[in-house]
Amino acid sequence: MREKDKLPENLQNALSNGLLKRLPITFLPFVNQQLNQWDHLFPNERQSIERLLLYVADLSSEQSADLFRDVVEIEEKMGYASGSSRPLSRLSKIPRCWPVRRTFRIGVGRCRRSTMQPTIMR
Repeated sequence: MREKDKLPENLQNALSNGLLKRLPITFLPFVNQQLNQWDHLFPNERQSIERLLLYVADLSSEQSADLFRDVVEIEEKMGYASGSSRPLSRLSKIPRCWPVRRTFRIGVGRCRRSTMQPTIMR
């Protein structure tokens, strides 16, 4: 059996430098799941997650706050601000969670557009 794949060094460095603290609390279950299952992800999935996280890691504090402003506002309205002890699993059962999902998709879309590399077709 081969050794489990490790996270790329640049991603591990970003995580060590507090990347997860810069993400909205509602993003953490998704990110943690992807990182914990890293060795089971397809190469394109790994690349996508790595690009997204490194994009956020490279943002200034102001840029990061601007990117996630809508999500953080919704989290605060729902009582899920940073440091909250409310279980995130309850979010999916709350009717008002659709704005979080929508804002999550918008945020991920912004990150993806910013990290996309042009594809050269031959």
